[in-house]
Amino acid sequence: MAVSLSIDLEVSADCKELNVSQNHNHDGGTVSVVTAEVYRDQTKVKSGLGVSVSDVQNNNDLTITTKDTAGTSSKQAFKDGVYQVRLDVTYQSDSTYSAQSRDISYCKAYNCVIGKVAKASEEDCGCEKEQITESADMYRMLQGAIFKFSCGDYVTASDILSKVNSLCEADCGC
Repeated sequence: MAVSLSIDLEVSADCKELNVSQNHNHDGGTVSVVTAEVYRDQTKVKSGLGVSVSDVQNNNDLTITTKDTAGTSSKQAFKDGVYQVRLDVTYQSDSTYSAQSRDISYCKAYNCVIGKVAKASEEDCGCEKEQITESADMYRMLQGAIFKFSCGDYVTASDILSKVNSLCEADCGC
């Protein structure tokens, strides 16, 4: 039995779903068990996540929500960070194949930066320029995190994203 397995992970635009496109060639072999592991910033968020055997057998896309990983509402967004999903597929022959993929989630940081720009443009406190400059700097940092992710430097991407979120939470005033 010639088997190949690949997956592609994509965080949804609202950061509420991890969409896993999977493709495997199983040459008629029957899938018996499928599990997934989810990591955020190299820390395991969920292991042993059960996945529909028939979905994998039929190469259907998979959707993971925060309800699947943390037991919270599926309407809750995933925290910002670099996510990795690992899919393990076991066949009745007891052969197991694995594939993994990563994507970056940055909804909270993006919304914060855009919100700061909007707030600065609405206020008349004499420090709009400083607030806009700060927001632009944070936006560049966010773009830097996305760039580092695209280059495969997941640790630096995660670190930069964490700094952006820390700056977002700080209210230093004018």
